Amino acid sequence: MSCECGCCSGVHAATPALVANRPGLSQIAHRPGDWATYLASMQAKLSSARFPELAALTTRASDDASIALCDAWAVAAEVLSFYQDRIANEGYLRTATERRSLIELGRLTGYTLRPGVSASVYLSYELDANAGRVTIPPGTRAQSVPGAGEKMQTFETTEALDARADWSRVTVRLSRPAWRSSEDAHALYGVLKRGLTFAGTATQLKPNDALLVDYGGTPQPYRIAAVTTDDVAQTTHVRVRAWSAAPSALAQGGLPPRLGGRELVKGLNRALNRQPRDATRVPRSVAATLRPGGEIYSKILTNRTAALRDMLIPALSSFDAAGTVLGPIRVYALRAKAGVYGSGAPNLVLTTIAGNTPTYKNLKPRYAWADLPEVRAAVDGGHAPPETTLTELPLDGTFDAIKPGDAAAPSWVLVDMPASNTDPTLSPFVFSLAANRSATMTVGAAISAKTSVLKTNGVWCTLPLAALDATDPAFTTLLRLTQVYAQSELLPLARDPLVEPVEQLDEIELDGYYDSFAPGMWLIAAGDRDDIPDPKLKVPAAERAMIASVRHDVVRVPSDAGGFDDSPLPGDTLHTFVRLATPLAYSYRRPTFALHGNVVRATHGETRRETLGGGDASQPFQRFTLKSPPLTCISAPTTSGVASTLAVRVNRLLWHETADLPTSPPDARAYATSRDDAEATSVRFGDGVHGARLPSGSDNVTAVYRTGLGSAGNVRASQISLPTDKPLGVKGVTNPLRASGGAEPDTLRQARENAPLAVTALDRLVSVRDYEDFARTYAGIGKAAATTLRDGRRAVVHVTIAGIDDEPIDETSDLFVNLQTSLRTYGDPHQPVRVQVRDALSLLVEARVAIEPDYEWADVQPRVRAALLERFGFAAAQLAQPVIVSRMLATIEAVRGVDHVESLKVRALDDETLVAGIDPVGESPTNEKPAVAGFSTGGIAQNDDRRPWIDVAAARARGIDDYQPAQIAYLPSDVPDTLILELAS
Repeated sequence: MSCECGCCSGVHAATPALVANRPGLSQIAHRPGDWATYLASMQAKLSSARFPELAALTTRASDDASIALCDAWAVAAEVLSFYQDRIANEGYLRTATERRSLIELGRLTGYTLRPGVSASVYLSYELDANAGRVTIPPGTRAQSVPGAGEKMQTFETTEALDARADWSRVTVRLSRPAWRSSEDAHALYGVLKRGLTFAGTATQLKPNDALLVDYGGTPQPYRIAAVTTDDVAQTTHVRVRAWSAAPSALAQGGLPPRLGGRELVKGLNRALNRQPRDATRVPRSVAATLRPGGEIYSKILTNRTAALRDMLIPALSSFDAAGTVLGPIRVYALRAKAGVYGSGAPNLVLTTIAGNTPTYKNLKPRYAWADLPEVRAAVDGGHAPPETTLTELPLDGTFDAIKPGDAAAPSWVLVDMPASNTDPTLSPFVFSLAANRSATMTVGAAISAKTSVLKTNGVWCTLPLAALDATDPAFTTLLRLTQVYAQSELLPLARDPLVEPVEQLDEIELDGYYDSFAPGMWLIAAGDRDDIPDPKLKVPAAERAMIASVRHDVVRVPSDAGGFDDSPLPGDTLHTFVRLATPLAYSYRRPTFALHGNVVRATHGETRRETLGGGDASQPFQRFTLKSPPLTCISAPTTSGVASTLAVRVNRLLWHETADLPTSPPDARAYATSRDDAEATSVRFGDGVHGARLPSGSDNVTAVYRTGLGSAGNVRASQISLPTDKPLGVKGVTNPLRASGGAEPDTLRQARENAPLAVTALDRLVSVRDYEDFARTYAGIGKAAATTLRDGRRAVVHVTIAGIDDEPIDETSDLFVNLQTSLRTYGDPHQPVRVQVRDALSLLVEARVAIEPDYEWADVQPRVRAALLERFGFAAAQLAQPVIVSRMLATIEAVRGVDHVESLKVRALDDETLVAGIDPVGESPTNEKPAVAGFSTGGIAQNDDRRPWIDVAAARARGIDDYQPAQIAYLPSDVPDTLILELAS
């Protein structure tokens, strides 16, 4: 019978232990034993029949010298097996922890850790007003003003800049000479559309006042709808309406639209238009170049004739269009308002009083104007004409301030009669004033008054004779409703302000004559946006644009046919019109809009010049280390995505960097570079067989390079304001646009993921997976995913990218543009490729955790938070990867000290949910129910009660029609409120 307890089996060796590791582990076990098993195995050997000479050693006490010796060797074996285990772990990508191990493993596939990428930015230089023309050389330095916890960053220009003082800040046109169409039918110039602007703020104009606008004939009447004064410009602007039109809503004023979160974020998040990469890609044509007023004409003339260089441009800039046959308008304010005489008289006049009973007599209207010579002649004359024409106009009072004018400065009278007594298409009538006399007018025998009688140059009223002989209701209405506006005053016109926003057009009208603007020149447009729903909001913005063509012209006036003819705007001066290669993405408020002309590209980093040492022809593979790490690498359309700024010269002769020094010819002036854990760069030369040896010399090896890179260079807009190098005439520098594209070097986690990808695409993009692998190994790109979408006609390779540590990537940045170029260069030239930046979703986790009795929540809670951020942060998340809630539950319960999870709620906050939460008066996003599928509504998809999950891959299906990027969901570490942990009671 055998013994089941094992007590009779005797002693046996416990080492080497059987080791088995399943695939996918983050750490493998490779130790044949530990101190205890080694000691037990040696003690078992002491009793082995193979060593009879040790049979007398029967003690197993630890203080025995023999047993102590075995103990010491067990300790030594423990140490050796520990290192054996670590060496085994360093032999695999998934388990290696040392940087050197990953570097050596990557070299087996040709992979090297990607360096960091330098950020790029566009600088705008401001010159002194008297500086004239200044050349800013490449390498001119400017520094940022650091914020809290930041360091000063240095940027250097990458090319020469021909700067001009008047290009520092170019403003658009804010006003034009006052001129309106005679028919007031053109929206661009019409009085009803644009209003009128007068010089000064003491015009004493108010709404509903009468104005006359003289277009060159009989003036046309308008009423004032609204009056606005500008104390800074000392002008008064009035909006007018047609004489018979009702007051408009604009004149009465209206409430601005309420702040809407969705519309606001949608407007603010509008993408910028992509501009040509350089001047060689600007579309040009002979027709545009030879357009009248083009820059080419003055440029060639001034280059050919020296005498014109100092005279032509000033002469052209002072040219105006005053000699045209069209004249500007004249505007009159009618200061006096009156009724006609008799308008206040009653229909019945008290004649006798007998006792308590008054007696009234009908008042015939003819008696009201019986004192007018024209009326008396018609009534008393023997021929009795059928109708009476009136040129004299009796007013209901005395107005001595109404005076006649002359041919050069006429005085105008406006008569507004009821439409029933005249042609409504002709009323009101406007006449020039011939005279103003005082007269005593009577009504019957009891009413008389002194009044002013105006003599008009024209018939202001024609009445049937019968109306003067009897009580006529029509004539009574004429008396009651006729209004007279007189005492015209000529108002001085100011330049007509342009209040329209700078729209999304491809041509911009500047405020003056700017010569030497050239196609391919960069501009930065900046100002307050006008396309935001709430007009009270001030939203500054800026965007980069490239000049496509330039012309110098005056504004053309509208023709009677509705278009523009060749007649220049009277009083206008020659000024510059700039056409952009791509229209602006935003609309800007005109008073705040400006163009920065002295624009040049710059990259993060500062140039260093140092002597590396002296060459020694007797030494192979000489090595030197750069003294100022890290070495700057700029974004470039290469297979790696970067280009080094290092230039090494030996005896003033340039040597070239190579990625494969062992295969270089013996006479090749080549060197290889490597980086250590501190990002210090070493330069290694050949041995005469694998690349040339260095020639002997004293300090004959020199290097020029730039130092500085990474996300620290992604500075905010206007943060670069310190010109370290100031060429003569430079006043200041700024960056209207933020810097972008800066990325950190590869981390060990990224090295594990990217090292195998070096042998997949081999820089030849054939399959869709090749495009994804190529993008993932591109410097500055943290994550990438590729799929095939169809637009109904063709298959499109759609690549979604995310920056390292989810650093924002602008579609106008060098990194984004270079990646697109590289994908087209190394892929199928006939295969359409679309690149988009990821659609990020933030996870919101709320968990109630119960802990074991012996632990404190203050110790367990940070470990739970760290575990969730490690497992579900950006570094661990993948594009289009589902978020399994059960894995989140297992992660929490695996933390030491956690007993169980009482409740776990997970939501995904997409852009729609975030935008809804911004609106302070909108519906709270917490009231929304969990979504049924996908991220499109920002919830958790419940497939069943056992396995709730969030399907990020649904973005691929949505992208078929509208090219939506793939999504990535993760816990943001910089927003603590997205992870709410509570202790269960």
